[in-house]
Formats: sequence, C-alpha cells, structure tokens
Amino acid sequence: MTWSLFAVPDESAEPSDDRPHSSPPLHAQFHFQPIAARVPEPVSPGQFANGAIVMTGPHEFLIDFVLRLHQPNSVVGRVILPHEVTRQFIRALESNIEQYEQMFGPVPPAPLPIKRNTPTTDTGPIEPGIVDNTAGVPSASVTPVPRVASSRSQPIQIDEIYDGLKFPERHQPGCYANAVLIRHTNTEFCFDFVANFYPRPVVVHRFFFALGQVVPFYHSLKHSFDQRFGRPQPDPPADSS
Repeated sequence: MTWSLFAVPDESAEPSDDRPHSSPPLHAQFHFQPIAARVPEPVSPGQFANGAIVMTGPHEFLIDFVLRLHQPNSVVGRVILPHEVTRQFIRALESNIEQYEQMFGPVPPAPLPIKRNTPTTDTGPIEPGIVDNTAGVPSASVTPVPRVASSRSQPIQIDEIYDGLKFPERHQPGCYANAVLIRHTNTEFCFDFVANFYPRPVVVHRFFFALGQVVPFYHSLKHSFDQRFGRPQPDPPADSS
C-alpha cells in the first residue's frame, strides 16, 4: 500500500535569502504492509460471535457481530469497511474457506434444534436470512434473522431485528478498518480488522467466529456486495513490465 504525505510549511517563519516567500507543500511517499499490525492489549483477547448483520451504505459496508447465547442477543462489535476493502474481504474469506475444506473437509453447518411438540411463538431462534430495505435505512443482509410465524406475509424489517438486540452504546459508533487478516483452526475462524495507517497498522477489532456460521456469513456478505455492485470483477492481472 502506498500513501502520499502533504505537509504545509510554516509560512510564519522568516524566509531566508535563498527561499521564496511562498514555498510549495512538502511531498513524500511511504510504503508498508498490514501483516505486522500491532494488537493493543484491550483488543488482544478478541470477542466471540456466532452471527453477523451486514449493512450497505453509500460509501461503506457496516458489519455488526452478534453473540447469540442468551436473551436478548447482543451486538459485541461493529466494524466499518470501505467498498473496495469489502470486496477484498469477500475474496479472502472465500479463499480461507477453500483452504479449510482442503485440510479438514466441508465446513460443517450449524446444527438445527431437534423438533419437539412445543407451542410456537411469533419469534424464535435466529436463523440465516435476508432483510428487505426500509426507507431511510441502509439495505441489510444478515446472518442472524429472528424467525417469525409462518403465517406472516410481510418481509422482516431491519428495525424489528435491532429491537430484539441488546446494542451497547459503546459499540454503536463502530471502528473503521481498511484491511482484514483472516486465520482459522479446525473449530473457528478469527478476523482481525486493521486500521492500516502511518506509522504502523493497528488491529481495531478481533472476532472469533463460530465455524458453523462462517459459510452463511460469507454468503450474506457476498449477497450484499452483489446487490450493491453486481458480481465482483476479477482482480486485474499484475503488471509484467
């Protein structure tokens, strides 16, 4: 990655005889890679998540990672990615899923609950699905969606999802990231979201994602991107000159 630096000189200083009264801005370029990103101590332990909500904005994608172990389900972190970084994230995640399957076999889906003869309610466990857009709200593709009674004819609205979520105020502004590092073991995936800026890249959020939710998350992310831009185009060939 290459960044350009523009520094405006101090015009209040007395000009020397060999310096013009109006000096042009200073310009420099620097290069660095996000591989050696620093991990701050508060971020290092990471957060476990087993669901995600993906929303599309005019300039970025917003991902809310959700923990579904108790009621109400809770948002444990929010990251904001530029469109191009989201495209790269989708491809990197697809590549990591392929690597996992080459090593361990197909990614197992999340097990479904055993059907029992119990009364049904309007809301139940959260399942993968898609949320329709509402006026004034970014379109959203989600891994967790509240399940509703089969008699309902209207699509689920995004407000209904967040009404059923605990959303701590400290997570609502989110963290901006322009790089993502992905790792996996045989039981989970790890996402490090990185603010890749001078003087050194920093991990702003770390999430450990449940294995059974990785493939639905990938499809939700890809669906949102395809809906916003159409099918992602392949990377241009490397310049051989």
